[in-house]
Amino acid sequence: MHTVIENHDARFQERWNTLYSNDPWQNPLYFSEGDSENLPVSAGSPGDYRDRSFLVVSDDQPVFGCSMTLHIDDQGKKRLGYFGMEASTHVNRASMMTPSNNFQPKAIRLLQQHIDTILMEENPSFIDYLDPVSCGIMSPVTQVLLEKGGRPTVQQVQVIDLKQSERALYRQICKPYREAIRWGKKNLTLDIVSGESAAPEQFAEQHASMLERSVALRN
Repeated sequence: MHTVIENHDARFQERWNTLYSNDPWQNPLYFSEGDSENLPVSAGSPGDYRDRSFLVVSDDQPVFGCSMTLHIDDQGKKRLGYFGMEASTHVNRASMMTPSNNFQPKAIRLLQQHIDTILMEENPSFIDYLDPVSCGIMSPVTQVLLEKGGRPTVQQVQVIDLKQSERALYRQICKPYREAIRWGKKNLTLDIVSGESAAPEQFAEQHASMLERSVALRN
């Protein structure tokens, strides 16, 4: 049986940790063994936001989740997002029915119904939602937002296979990125932070700092 668990439910935290650690789009550096606080790193003051995050579970195991908060922006308008960034959905890859990224229709319908319920309850003026278009498939949440009149903004992403040689990689990078790389080599001092060179806490702190700068630039 499929049900929705909201963030104020006592069962939420444990099942959120399970979902988030099995989400193929999240960075494993955020999770150290035995860590019980596997929540996304967020910018901004929690007191300024009302958390509407939720889970869709089946047989007590998470299938989908959504990171979402509501706040009042500088114009006094209601805005759904996630602590100053975009709201997003998460997937428990252990719940995939097939490698083609298909899920039980009941779970998808419940996800869409709960998003629709939140939209009716909050009646926001703006919604910031990030859809990674996993495996070329549009998120069920995006379908709901489009039906409600949402307007998508396409963001280009380039996936890089780091197993290739540096020369081969450079040839495949588009011209604007090449120019950015040349500028960076000339003007920046770069430090590479990875799982081998930094503890998860250090990586998370640097990511949080980047989010804060991004929010400041937006405002």
